[in-house]
Amino acid sequence: MNKDTFAYELMDEFRKFKHLTRPNHKENLLEHAEFLVMMVIMRNNDEFGTDISPSQISDEIGFSRSSLTPLLNSLEEKGYITRRLSREDKRMFKLEVTEKYKQIHLEAIEKHCEKFYLLIEYLGEKDAKDLVRIIKKANKFFSENEGNMINEKTK
Repeated sequence: MNKDTFAYELMDEFRKFKHLTRPNHKENLLEHAEFLVMMVIMRNNDEFGTDISPSQISDEIGFSRSSLTPLLNSLEEKGYITRRLSREDKRMFKLEVTEKYKQIHLEAIEKHCEKFYLLIEYLGEKDAKDLVRIIKKANKFFSENEGNMINEKTK
């Protein structure tokens, strides 16, 4: 197999694997953009124990405020978030995840993890550990060389 064919095959398998290992947001009645917003809100609540403002979400995921507003409205209508006025600045509001969404999220995580339990069972412990080792090695390579690979292309 020549180098280009092998590189394309590897890229295609990475693409398929990435697609297959993504959580299925549709099962949880969320669009992908809504899911990203919920992940930011939940991570902020979990890591910092505080609520987050829409502008902080915009900054973190790169959505404009105008594109974020309909997403927040939809999430609020579904009962997944609540908005409340900020105590510090009455012109601002903070976002909180509701118990309804926390339950849906837990169920989705359990369902998503089940795919990986089945994969481990299918591969066997040795191959599963080898897969983790190889993926870590590939991630390390890409994170250490990303800037170099981009610079090589522009020469």
